[in-house]
Amino acid sequence: MKRSTLFKLSVVVLLTLFLGGGLLSSRRNQAQGLAFQQAPPPMEVYPAEVQPMGESLTNEFTYQGRLTDNGGAPVTGPCAFRFSLYESSAGDDPIGNIQTVANVPLNDGYFSVHLDFGLGVFTGDGRFMKVEVDCGAGVYTTLSPRVRLTPAPYALHAVSTGALHGNPVSDSPPDPGDVLTWDGGSWLPLASEGGAQVENVIVVAKSGGDFTSIQEALDSITDAADTNPFLVWVAPGRYVERVTMKPYVDIEGAGESSTIIMYPGSTILEFAGTVVGADDAALRSLTVINTGGGNYAVAILNSNASPKILHVTAYADRAYVKNIGVLNENQANPVMTHVTAIASGSDTTDNVGIENSTAFPTLIQVEARATGGYISSGIRNATGASPLLDGVTASGSSAQITFGVHNVDAGAQIENSTITVSAGTQQCGIFNEWDDISGVYVVTLENSQIRVADNIQPTVRSDDNFAVYVATSRLHGGSVDTSAGGTVRCFACYDRQFENLGGIGACP
Repeated sequence: MKRSTLFKLSVVVLLTLFLGGGLLSSRRNQAQGLAFQQAPPPMEVYPAEVQPMGESLTNEFTYQGRLTDNGGAPVTGPCAFRFSLYESSAGDDPIGNIQTVANVPLNDGYFSVHLDFGLGVFTGDGRFMKVEVDCGAGVYTTLSPRVRLTPAPYALHAVSTGALHGNPVSDSPPDPGDVLTWDGGSWLPLASEGGAQVENVIVVAKSGGDFTSIQEALDSITDAADTNPFLVWVAPGRYVERVTMKPYVDIEGAGESSTIIMYPGSTILEFAGTVVGADDAALRSLTVINTGGGNYAVAILNSNASPKILHVTAYADRAYVKNIGVLNENQANPVMTHVTAIASGSDTTDNVGIENSTAFPTLIQVEARATGGYISSGIRNATGASPLLDGVTASGSSAQITFGVHNVDAGAQIENSTITVSAGTQQCGIFNEWDDISGVYVVTLENSQIRVADNIQPTVRSDDNFAVYVATSRLHGGSVDTSAGGTVRCFACYDRQFENLGGIGACP
């Protein structure tokens, strides 16, 4: 049998997609002017492959067909196949990876191969596949026209899951009104952070949305209320603008790595925030950056405002005086969950991951990190502030003075948290400082640990007017410092060697 372009190619196209196990339908086409044969019953000829139990689904699918020569006889093979995916039936618009499969065995002309064109290629738009074959001539013969990939009817139901980026959805059953929320590993059904179900949705996108500016979208809303909430959904992209939130209007991005709001700093602290919070509003699933360039850089500013902040990264950098990831001040009482706040800067700056001044926020599963500068504090509480920290990681590093938590005339309730300090001439896990404001400030630490890189420097230092209580926690560093007159009492604590500290109130 003579091969190359002199043989007849008759291919039966049958695809098995792991989207609900649906089969793509067969169709008739022309290859070099010759008709394809109609597919035989699929379950008799091509049993669909089953994904092994316990393994994650991938973007791989099965391509199966039949190859015959010019006389209609099946080709015995083996043959090499090359597959390319396109957005149209004839245009120069390739998408995804080119798949080459060598030495494919044929049984009565039938063959089966596994293909994976990569992420983000099957998004609901039309797709056409070019098939090329070489059965020993050393030259690929192209089947024409391209094969249009058509889904089985029930597979169309899965088109709406394209925005999930191939990530799994939790098995947890949803309640009415729940929304899918990304927890870093899977999509979880959770109650909407906005309270009442939102019917008013405005889309902000670089193209194709209602607005291209987040602030313009917010300014267009004039009737938001408790009974008429809004959602401003922000598509992936970088939005260079300062955003001031509105009550009863949530802002939600497409993910912390996808939607980014960024803006320069300011010479005045009160105007340095890239995003300014509001009561009865939520900020979710995005990143906020202040790029500095002024005296102050603040990524998120909550002044007398108490928004909900969920799955947000806040980053401030390159200010001349002070960088703050999140600043809560003036009676602010936000709830922050799964938030990462980072501040970094040069030797002349003061860097604080989260600063609370006369504020009473609730921080749950939050990471506050500061690095560089003259003073580096993971969290700073000042002027009567009293936050709740639960499951928090607070760290200061690479500065002349480094604190994990720095309390200045302020208290804190810390639970299930990790406080870390590294580098610096002066280091302290929790540094309690009295600055001539009258009052007694209480700091509690339970089920937590403090790690100070320099084991000689104190894990806790307490000024006068501070009462510090530490329970069932590990103090990994130097001795507690009460030389300035404060009190620190430890209960069921242990040191860096995991040795129990004897006696009620005993501290290392």
